[in-house]
Amino acid sequence: IYNFNGYFVEKVAAYGPHLMGYFILPFFLYFIFLASNPENIQLRNRINIGILIGISNASIFLQGSIHFYSICVTFFALWALFNYRMYILSLTAFATNFALAAIKILPAYLAYGVKENHRYWEAGGYGNFSSFFEGLGVCVKS
Repeated sequence: IYNFNGYFVEKVAAYGPHLMGYFILPFFLYFIFLASNPENIQLRNRINIGILIGISNASIFLQGSIHFYSICVTFFALWALFNYRMYILSLTAFATNFALAAIKILPAYLAYGVKENHRYWEAGGYGNFSSFFEGLGVCVKS
């Protein structure tokens, strides 16, 4: 059922590498379900599950699936907010996730910092954080 509904087969032909993190989503969700199990209340189990969640989420990002990665980070942040008693698991997962994802994020940050990417040839988008926040506050007069 996971692959046979046709949606992914149709999209992978057009978007290719951006959807390869799709196959890691079951592992991410399995580890979320494992973390929600009330039998895993020991601290060591929570830390181990947090590391697994972080590795699975970072591997989605390292596959090049930035869209799936942002969805999973948002989902896990909301999950962590509602399951605040599992803060050790959440902190471990976020630390592992961002430590592994820094392999891809840190070189770009060190190369550009907060400046815009001058090699960005397509129209649109935001060059830096200040233009992004300015775009949020712009009112259009009609």
